[in-house]
Order: sequence, then structure tokens, then C-alpha cells
Amino acid sequence: HEGGSPALSFTLILPGWEESEAFDLLSRSTYCKRRILIAAADHGFCDGASHQRQDPYRNSPFDTSIFILQTEKAARKWPPHDKVEDELRAAFAQCVPSPSAVSRQLDKTPGAAAKDGRDDIARHSPETERALDQWVRLKRRRDYVAADTLQEELLARGIDTAVERPRKAKKEAGVSAKPHTQKAKIVGRRTKKLRGETGSGSTEEV
Repeated sequence: HEGGSPALSFTLILPGWEESEAFDLLSRSTYCKRRILIAAADHGFCDGASHQRQDPYRNSPFDTSIFILQTEKAARKWPPHDKVEDELRAAFAQCVPSPSAVSRQLDKTPGAAAKDGRDDIARHSPETERALDQWVRLKRRRDYVAADTLQEELLARGIDTAVERPRKAKKEAGVSAKPHTQKAKIVGRRTKKLRGETGSGSTEEV
């Protein structure tokens, strides 16, 4: 039915994870007319709200793959020749941050790392650090849906929340947490449930 099909052309930009199933499937697709792999060192990214920041660009934490998927009609109309790849590579290269920008992004806001018990030097850009802090706050508020969504977004950028914000070791037995902490709230709920199950005249769960 190719003769009657419209000219459809799609460009997919994904992390360059060549070992992934998605990368393999797209590479073997009959609609894949061009595949471009750009090394992490050869491009950067422009995050949201860039107009509010001194440095709009950041380094890419991983390679990026570009897949051009087209029907035969589209491939004839918009052939993905070498010039297209050259222009895409040049456009991606424009987002590589300058050395001074990278240095500023690695500078830690005074007291920010110490406040959360992190290392003395920030590992990522201020925007990423704020996203990681937000993920911690969402977990503490038990907003797991929003936390999981943010965690997936960070993981797609090569940021592992378990590594960047590891859980602190549990307090030794006998040392009580402050009443306003999440731990105290959980213990309180468990205590109420236990009392409901073992209290006089009632075995109903709370």
C-alpha cells in the first residue's frame, strides 16, 4: 500500500544506549532511513527556563542517538542525506557549554551541600541538584507518584537518585526520632494499629 500512503517522517532523539532493546528495534526498523550517534563530548543540552539562567547549556551525561524514520514516499521527498547529518551535528555542538560555564555549574551554593549531608563539592548542575532535592522532599511527603515520575526523568539524564541521594542509615534502637519526623509518624501509626489489634475488647485493625 506504499503508493497510496502519505509522506510520513519522524525524528526520534533518545539516549545513545546501544545495548537497549529500543535502540535495537529502531535500528532494525524498515522505516529507519538514517541513524546518527553523537558522542557525549560533542554536544550539550539546553534545559527549561534557560532564559532565567546565566548559563543556558549543560554537558550531556551520555551519548545521544537520532533516528530518522520515514515511509518510502517521505524518503524521496525529504532524503536524509549527509548534509542533514552534518547540520544536526553542528546544531547539537552549539549547546556544548564553555569551560567557564561548566566551572560555574560545578560551584556549590554555600551551605547547600552541608545542609543535606552531601559532599563538599556539588556533583551536578544547580538545576539537577535542585531536582534531586525535590525528589527527596516528594519521598518524605509520600507523594510517590510524583517522586517516581521525577526519578524516571533524572534516570533518563543518567542521574541515579539512589547514588546521588542515598538513604541515611537507620538510627540505633532505643534512640527515638523527633516527633515531627516522618519516622515518628510511621511509628505512631504502627503503634495505633497494634493497640487496635491487642487492646481490650477489640481486635479490629485501624
